[in-house]
Amino acid sequence: MGTKLGSEAPGHAITVERNMRFVGIDIGSEKHVVAIVDETGKPLRKPIPFSQDASGYERLRSMLGEAADAFVAMEATGHYWQNLFAFLHAAGFQIALLNPTRTSRFAAEDLRRAKTDALDALGIARFAQQKRPAATPMPDAATLELRELMRLRDRLVQDLGDRARQVHRALDLSFPELTDHVRDVASAKATTLLVVCPTAEKFRAADPKVLAELKYDGRHVIGLELAKALCEAAKTSVGRHQGTPYELQIRYACEDIATLRARIRKLDEDISQSLDRHEVGKLLTTIDGIGDNTRRA
Repeated sequence: MGTKLGSEAPGHAITVERNMRFVGIDIGSEKHVVAIVDETGKPLRKPIPFSQDASGYERLRSMLGEAADAFVAMEATGHYWQNLFAFLHAAGFQIALLNPTRTSRFAAEDLRRAKTDALDALGIARFAQQKRPAATPMPDAATLELRELMRLRDRLVQDLGDRARQVHRALDLSFPELTDHVRDVASAKATTLLVVCPTAEKFRAADPKVLAELKYDGRHVIGLELAKALCEAAKTSVGRHQGTPYELQIRYACEDIATLRARIRKLDEDISQSLDRHEVGKLLTTIDGIGDNTRRA
C-alpha cells in the first residue's frame, strides 16, 4: 500500500506508489532549475535548468514523464511561479506550493552550507519526499479556465514565432547585417526600427538623428550610436532585394509581432488574476511570511 502525503498546505493528501517521483523546482526570474528524486531521496538525474518560455516548459514536461507518477513542489517566489504552476496543473500534475521560509529551515537542518540553484532544487525535491506536503488544490472551474488561457497563450506565442521567422527570411534577402546589431528581430527595439525602415535601402535614406529618437517601449529610445551603426551598415549591405514586396512583408510582420506581444502580456495578467481569484491566491495569504504584496508581485 502507498503512504499518505502530509499537510504542508491546505489540500488533499495523495497516495504515494512505490515508483513515485518527487520533483523540486527552484524558481528564478529568468530561468528555473528542476531536480527529481525517488522515494528514498536518491537523485534520478542531475538538476537541470530550463528557460521560462514555451521551449523550456516543453523540455521540463518531457523530463517529468507521466503526471500520475510525479509530485511537484515549488516555492511561491514573487510572481515567477505562476505561469509554470498553470502549465503543470493544466498538464495534470499535482503540485505543492511551498513557503520559502519552511524550505530554508529544512535546508539548514540538512546542514547544506552551499547555496546554488541546483542544490536548492534538489533540496525542494527532498523536502517533498521527506515531508510529503499536500497538493495545493484548485477548483475544476479554475483548472478549465487556466487550461484555455494557457492554450490561447501557446497559440499566440507560436504565431509570434512564425512572424519572427518571416522577418528573418525577408531580412536575409534585404538587410542581413541588421541582426549583427539587433539580434532579436521580435524585440520591441527591432520591430520599432523595421516598421520605419524595413530594408537596407530605407536605412540608407534615413536620418540617423530621427531614428535615434524613436521610442520602442514607451520609455527607451533607439539612441544615436545604434542608429548610426545601422545606417552605415546599410550602405554596404549585401542585401539585393529592396522592393515593395520585401518592405511590406517585414513591416506587416513587425506590426503583427507588436500586436501579439501586447496580447501575450495581457494574457499573462489574466492568468495571474485567474490564480488570484481561486485557491492558490488565497493560499498565499495564509502561508506564514507571505503577505498580499508578495502574492501580487
